Amino acid sequence: NNFSDLLKHNFILDPFYGTNEDSVQWVAKRDWLYKSEFLVTENTLKQQNQILVFYGLDTYAKVFLNDSLILVADNMFRKWGIDVQGILQKENKLSIKFEAVSEIEEGTQTELGYHLPGGDRVFTRKSGFHYGWDWGGKIAPSGIWRKVELESWDNCKIQNVNVIQNFLSDSIAKLTIGLEIESTTEKVISIQINDRPYPYKLKKGMQKIDILYAIENPELWWPNGYGNQKLYNISISIFDENELIDSKTKKIGFRKIDLISEKDSIGENFYFKVNGLPIFMKGANYIPQDNLQNRVSKENYLSLLTDVKHSNMNMLRVWGGGIYEEDIFYDLCDSLGIMIWQDFMFACAMYPSDSLFLENVKQEATDNVKRLRHHPSIALWCGNNENSEGWHRWGWKNEFNKKQKNKIWGGYQKVFQEILPTIVAENSQTDYWESSPKFGRGNPRHQFEGDAHYWGVWHDAEPFKNLEIKVPRFMSEFGFQSFPEISTIATFTDSSDWYLSSDVMKSHQKHPRGNALIKEYMQREYNVPEKFEKFVYASQI
Repeated sequence: NNFSDLLKHNFILDPFYGTNEDSVQWVAKRDWLYKSEFLVTENTLKQQNQILVFYGLDTYAKVFLNDSLILVADNMFRKWGIDVQGILQKENKLSIKFEAVSEIEEGTQTELGYHLPGGDRVFTRKSGFHYGWDWGGKIAPSGIWRKVELESWDNCKIQNVNVIQNFLSDSIAKLTIGLEIESTTEKVISIQINDRPYPYKLKKGMQKIDILYAIENPELWWPNGYGNQKLYNISISIFDENELIDSKTKKIGFRKIDLISEKDSIGENFYFKVNGLPIFMKGANYIPQDNLQNRVSKENYLSLLTDVKHSNMNMLRVWGGGIYEEDIFYDLCDSLGIMIWQDFMFACAMYPSDSLFLENVKQEATDNVKRLRHHPSIALWCGNNENSEGWHRWGWKNEFNKKQKNKIWGGYQKVFQEILPTIVAENSQTDYWESSPKFGRGNPRHQFEGDAHYWGVWHDAEPFKNLEIKVPRFMSEFGFQSFPEISTIATFTDSSDWYLSSDVMKSHQKHPRGNALIKEYMQREYNVPEKFEKFVYASQI
């Protein structure tokens, strides 16, 4: 991305250090052009299909191959596959122009005629946290954020695999292996699943094939602390006269995860059953590890998620203002027994409802549900973070006339009550939850129905003892801010700035009342040390 590249070549200062964040805001306001040249072999050019695949373009991008415009992309979270047959040559020039997000958003905003809650970011399918949040800086990169590949093939290709668990007992796991195969020819092939052959006659074009498959005496996958995380490889290979044409492997686990949400004497409960056993969820909300995602290494993922396991957690909520995480994140969660509550990427806002936006969302959701559905760690898909609470409790709707209100809420219903639950139901076996929390904390029902975000302690300055009194059915968000330890503070500031009112410390405190709240609680519950290092330590207590 542009920030990382500028940083690498010393064109900008580290945006995380001191008050440098202010001095790099110009980066996001410019257009950026990336160029590359690449060669392909004669053999590649002779193949029947050449597809250029972009796994992540952030965000408004015009892609040119040999001066032909081949793609106009507008969603950071989508995978784009472009047929480049006839454009691809032996020597190729690829250029991608990333347009300034703010200019496009301002144009869309003017066209709409009123401001949607959440600001102009709502028009762009880009990470919400790039725009700044109450826990992080405003560092909004653009660029190529995931890999680019050229896929060339003859005959046929496995485009998608869906492993459906039909029946599970101690003695047998009955599966349907759903394949989407694209073919350029009619021919008889052998589809092999873990070395078991299934003859099939291909037709031209895309075809869906369902093959019944069983595994005897399956060992169950369990969350951390409840048993082993047994994983099985489902390898699919296509052979033509004993020659391998294509193959794909999915690693799966046998388990049944159900969200139980039933009326009871005090409201409506909310808990998860895994393999028939009610499980108490211990965990945290997960935000991206860096604004510059390219800097997050495999070692970072392994270290963080191993800590999660060793902390005796068994669930993480991938929060809706970040990203649909990298494959390695889910692979590790599978192997460590960390269940994932997966938000779709919508947070603290109301979104447009025009047909182009809705179609974009549909493709984004389909891409990501299909990519992640085989992971045993995926326990829930959730539509959004706090959008419903914001509309009903934060006074958002007071700013609009009746017609505008109906249009905005109608758009919400289309995305979160129609499009997303349908895509989840059609493409996976995982439960869907519309919005987290079900009710905001201003609604007395929030304690007795569904999941709750309890920020009475912290935002509302309620005493810590309320965490023992106001116990909801499922606490999907709560917390309290502290300063990071001194060794961390030393990475972004000089010791001469180690006092609360320094420009650096104020710049790094993104909550408008953060320092005042920490101090208020400290006075109330403990004492307020004068020395900065001791204040930092006391904030952690």
